[in-house]
Amino acid sequence: MRRRNIIPKRATATRRNPMITGASRPDHALELIDLVVEAAKSRELPAFLAAFAGRAAVMLEAKWGVLGEIRGNKVELHCNEGSRSHLAEYQNLLMENTTRKRAGLEVLAGKRRSTYLAFYPIYASDGELMGTLCLLRDVAEFSAPEERLREALFPAPSAVIQTNRARSTSPRVKAGPTWFPHRARKAPQKRKGAPSTF
Repeated sequence: MRRRNIIPKRATATRRNPMITGASRPDHALELIDLVVEAAKSRELPAFLAAFAGRAAVMLEAKWGVLGEIRGNKVELHCNEGSRSHLAEYQNLLMENTTRKRAGLEVLAGKRRSTYLAFYPIYASDGELMGTLCLLRDVAEFSAPEERLREALFPAPSAVIQTNRARSTSPRVKAGPTWFPHRARKAPQKRKGAPSTF
């Protein structure tokens, strides 16, 4: 087994992700609030999942992030433009690991030296596996704050995927914006023998 070369996170945060600098690291509390707001109003699932993968990569100090979504027997990979260049190299590995059920976080050695692939499953409320987030990092271990941040992040994609699927299969939504058809008022019927009014 190859010995892991653990590098202190604080000293290498900028090197691992050039989007993060000491003076401009994002406020994670505000980032989480933004994610909650975006999740609540999201109507474009692929766009939200790609943005989520990118944000998760930045917040958890990864080189890049890809979210694999399971749709029936197919897997769709979502990522931002900056991560697309890595798909060709890792696509088969990502597709295989997206559909693998895990109890929680699993970290595997990457293809290159001192890189690690962190896989985190996304489950529905009924236990169905809906997808998996993959992050490429320079270190295998997650710090205690990163663990808490990761746990706070993952309700967002789960809720959005479930809501989107419920919306796409709901006949009420497909029929149009008439949400309460049973409340439609009927025209009053004219009583027999009653005089007409003009």
